[in-house]
Amino acid sequence: MSTDRYSLVPVAAVSGAMNGSSNNLRQRDTQFVHATARDTLLLLLLLLLCCSTSGASAAGGGSAAGGDTSSRDKEILALAMGIEAGLCQPDEGFMEEDATKLKFPILYEESMNTVLRQEQQKFNRLLRVMKKTLHGVQLAVQGLAVMSTALEDMADAFYTQRVPAAWEAVGYPSLKPLGAWVSELTQRCDFMVDWVDNGTPLKFWVSGFFFPQAFLTGNLQNYGTSKLFWWLLSILSFCFLFLFAAFCYDGVSSF
Repeated sequence: MSTDRYSLVPVAAVSGAMNGSSNNLRQRDTQFVHATARDTLLLLLLLLLCCSTSGASAAGGGSAAGGDTSSRDKEILALAMGIEAGLCQPDEGFMEEDATKLKFPILYEESMNTVLRQEQQKFNRLLRVMKKTLHGVQLAVQGLAVMSTALEDMADAFYTQRVPAAWEAVGYPSLKPLGAWVSELTQRCDFMVDWVDNGTPLKFWVSGFFFPQAFLTGNLQNYGTSKLFWWLLSILSFCFLFLFAAFCYDGVSSF
């Protein structure tokens, strides 16, 4: 076989070339690892710098606005202060239970006195909870007290115009949002105050009671005792008579 067409390379030269290529690969891998570590460290430094810059900007903006309180906290604080300012004070004035007991004693022939005293107790319990929690959420929002889970839930409810769960637990059933709920509570308390101040009214706001069933039962008892039907109290009930009224629309009467 002729070897003129082939150039023979010494074994030592081939081995040296292979060792050189493997060394180059190791050098490239090392350089890649070093470059990746350098880029990662640079990225982390940039992230830390951005975070510190944004934090300083937020603190500066809060200080310029008059404090570190955010706009959300300001809204919650203003709402809590507004509700507290217009809140009927529990156990004071015409909502004072001991004075009501003297003016409206429990009498066999007047069951409405018992209804009034029970309703007043329920309203005072709700007002006490509202007064305590409103003061607490104001301190927590301003950073003057610990923001507990209950106070945080209340702050979230204020921001979303929902009645707080702590109030619903001791309040009356209602599906109204926070603003309408507070307005109706003021009207209910005014109804109670007017009752205590001016005596038993001639007309009652039935849906304004915590427990309307007690009011209806008290009316039946009053009717039975006044008509000497006390022996029929267990079978007395209400009857309803529906009245038909004529309505005129575009000259056409309908019944």
